[in-house]
Amino acid sequence: MQVTFVTTLAVGVPVVAAASLFVTLPTWPDRALFAVRVGAPVWLLVSLCVYSYARYQKS
Repeated sequence: MQVTFVTTLAVGVPVVAAASLFVTLPTWPDRALFAVRVGAPVWLLVSLCVYSYARYQKS
């Protein structure tokens, strides 16, 4: 779980920051919702990759 958390932060923060450059986000709720909408798929992708890697290493 720690690997998933740290990897998601390391990958997700730059992705959300880069994606936010192309979108107008005038209010804090807009910014928070944008971060969730972009961050959720990043978290899902990272968690699947970490799971696959752990399963591969176990076998």
